[in-house]
Amino acid sequence: MQKYEHARLMIFLIFIIIIISVNYSAAKEENREVDKETTKKEKTPKPQKNALSKKNGTSNQKSGGGKEISINLGGGVMLDMVKITGSGHNFYIGKYEVTQSQWERIMGNKPSGFKGANNPVENVSWNDICESNGFIEKINSLKPDGYSRFRLPTEVEWEYACRAGSATEYYWGNKIDGAYCWYDGNSQATTHPVGQKEPNAFGLYDMSGNVYEWCSDNYDFGSYYVVRGGGWSYDALYCRSDLRVRIDPSGRGVSYGFRVVFAPGR
Repeated sequence: MQKYEHARLMIFLIFIIIIISVNYSAAKEENREVDKETTKKEKTPKPQKNALSKKNGTSNQKSGGGKEISINLGGGVMLDMVKITGSGHNFYIGKYEVTQSQWERIMGNKPSGFKGANNPVENVSWNDICESNGFIEKINSLKPDGYSRFRLPTEVEWEYACRAGSATEYYWGNKIDGAYCWYDGNSQATTHPVGQKEPNAFGLYDMSGNVYEWCSDNYDFGSYYVVRGGGWSYDALYCRSDLRVRIDPSGRGVSYGFRVVFAPGR
C-alpha cells in the first residue's frame, strides 16, 4: 500500500511539472511575438519635422539653402525667397509655390480651378507667366534693389533646389512618402495650401507634388516647355526629382503652377 501511494505521488508531481513547462513555453513564445512587433515599429520611425532620414542618403542640414528674404507685394501679401548656393549656384527661389493670393495681387484675376488664398495658383500657362504683360513682367516692378529680375527657374536650377543635396529618387529617399508631397494617392483630388508637407533640406516646400512647376527652358530645343515636380492628380513616380514633362507653352491645367527665382547683383 505504501509503495502504491508513493507511485501516485510521483505521477502527480510529474503531471504538475509537465503543466508548468507547457505554460512557460507558451509565455515565452508570446513574449517573442511581442518583441517582433516592437522591433518592427522601431524600424519605421515617424518622420520628424524639418528633418530628412539619414538612412535614405539625404542630409539633415540646409547646406545649400541659407538666407531668406520676404518681399512685400502689398495688401498684406508677402513672397518668401530662400537663397540657394553651392556647385556654382547663387540665386533665390520661392520658398513656396506661387499662391492664388500672390497671383491675384499681381495680376488682378483668379484663374485657378480650385479656390484657396494659400493654395498654389494653377490653370496658368507658360505664356501667362512669361509673355508681355504677364506675371513676371508685372512683379518685376516690385523686385528689391540690388537683385536681378524675377524669372522662372532653369531646369538645372530647379533640380538643384529640389534635390537639396540628395541623390535618391525623391529628395527624401527612394520610396514615395506622403509626409513630403501631395500626389494622387493622398490629395483627395484637389490642391492643398502650400507648406503643409515636410520641406527638403534647403527649406523649400512642395518641390514634389501639389502642382507641376513651369521652368524657363524649352523641351530639348523644341516648341514645348518643361514642367517639373509632379502634382496632386499624378502617380507618385511623376514626383521624382529627375522626371521631366513637356507641355505646350499655351497649355493651361489645374495641375500646372510655378515658383519664381532671382539672383543677387545681376
